[in-house]
Amino acid sequence: MEEYREYGEAIADEELSAAIAERTAQMRSDTSPAAPAKSDAKGHRARVRERFLKSGLTGFAPHEVLELLLFYVIPYRDTKKTAHELINRFGSVSGVFNADISELVKVPLITENAAALFKLIPPLIEM
Repeated sequence: MEEYREYGEAIADEELSAAIAERTAQMRSDTSPAAPAKSDAKGHRARVRERFLKSGLTGFAPHEVLELLLFYVIPYRDTKKTAHELINRFGSVSGVFNADISELVKVPLITENAAALFKLIPPLIEM
């Protein structure tokens, strides 16, 4: 068993792993603006992704389509509210894809990376 020394104290691998896991859990339960998604939504992303892989976008509401895309550019955050706000502001999924980046980034949590992903979709479809 390998040991790590911190402040003159020996820490076994298992103890270090447990400490890292505990700290990660603390960080994810933080209530600051950069806090990750709540634990009651645990597995939500996996369920939505699995649903898409099984049946495509059949049965997805417009906000769910955007939510699925946002999973890939907004880690550890609840993206449902942002997806609803995008639909309310731009009217539809295609409205979001056709919106100016300067307008998209005005929506909370939408970064230039998220806006770029939305802008990338229409030209990809044309290829």
